[in-house]
Amino acid sequence: MILEQKAFLKGCQRFEILEDGNIDITFKRFSIHRQFKIPLWQVVSPPERIKTRPLGAIVGTIIFGLLSLTFLVCIFLAHDIPTGLALLGPFIFMGALFTVCFWKLKSDAVDGASFHFRGGGQMHIWFNLPDPNTFQKFCEILAKMATEDYQKNIQYLPSTTLTGEILELKKLKDANILTESEFEKAKTKLLEGNSNRKIGF
Repeated sequence: MILEQKAFLKGCQRFEILEDGNIDITFKRFSIHRQFKIPLWQVVSPPERIKTRPLGAIVGTIIFGLLSLTFLVCIFLAHDIPTGLALLGPFIFMGALFTVCFWKLKSDAVDGASFHFRGGGQMHIWFNLPDPNTFQKFCEILAKMATEDYQKNIQYLPSTTLTGEILELKKLKDANILTESEFEKAKTKLLEGNSNRKIGF
C-alpha cells in the first residue's frame, strides 16, 4: 500500500509498505531528499497523535502582522507623499518579519500521527492528507501489519536480556496490542527457547 502526501511549505513525502516486510520512506523538502527503508517489526504501534505549533512563530505572526497592517493603513491615510514614503520603510521591514514568522509557523507546525521506531527515531504522517479516509486507512493497515510482524518475528528480535524482551511484551499488552492470552503465549515461547540466556538487565 502507498501513501503520498504534499503540504504547503513542508514538501512531500511517500510511504510504501513493501511485500518484503519493509516500509519504504521518501521525504522531499526544498534541497533535502531522503529515502530509506525500515523493517515493519521496528515500527511501534499504535502511533502517537501529535498536534503542535511553535509558540514564538504564532506570537511573531500576530504581532508583526498587526504592525504591518497598521503601517499600511497609515500609508494610505497619510496627507502628503513624504510622510507616506517615510512609513514605507517600516512597513516593508515589518512585512518581512511577518513573512518569516508565518513561514516558520507553517513549516514547523506538526499535525499528524507519529510512529516511533524501536531502534530510535520516528516518522510523521501528516494528518488527513491527501484525504481523511486514505490517511486513516493507511495508518490502520501500517499499525496492524507492524504489530503482526513484530509478533511473528519476536524470537529473532535483538535484546540484551530475556527480561528486556518480556518487558517489551508487557508494554504491548498494556497498550492493548496483545491480549492476555497472546502475552502469556509469547512469554512462554520466550522462556522455553531461551533457557540458557541471562535473565537480568
